[in-house]
Amino acid sequence: MKIVEGWPPNIDYLAEHFPKIREGRAYICYGDTLYNPTGLPISDACVAHEEAHSVRQLAYKGGPDAFVERYIKDPSFRRDEEAIGYAAELRYLVSRTPGGKWRFIETLAARMASPLYNLSCTSREARTLILTAL
Repeated sequence: MKIVEGWPPNIDYLAEHFPKIREGRAYICYGDTLYNPTGLPISDACVAHEEAHSVRQLAYKGGPDAFVERYIKDPSFRRDEEAIGYAAELRYLVSRTPGGKWRFIETLAARMASPLYNLSCTSREARTLILTAL
């Protein structure tokens, strides 16, 4: 996966639907590229999360553009895709910290339930979705 400092080419379209995307520290996967707008270091766990999105975007019928369109317009698809990404991140973290699943899951669930994704789910619901996607 390539990592590029800056915003992806579709940032204006994404920001129309996810206004919080330009706030704080958001990483955006588009195809085989991970965009890092802040230029700050990205943890290997976050890269694992974004690589899960990359694999699915590249395999999706219609490619990354069709994937992003569905991600924006279909909240249940977005929820499921984020659960897959967070499950990949959790697997990475647990592989380096045996027995650490419960230590990490709450933080990941809170991130998934944040306003950034507009999923309208609680941390508890996000935790269940992530664990189901493992």
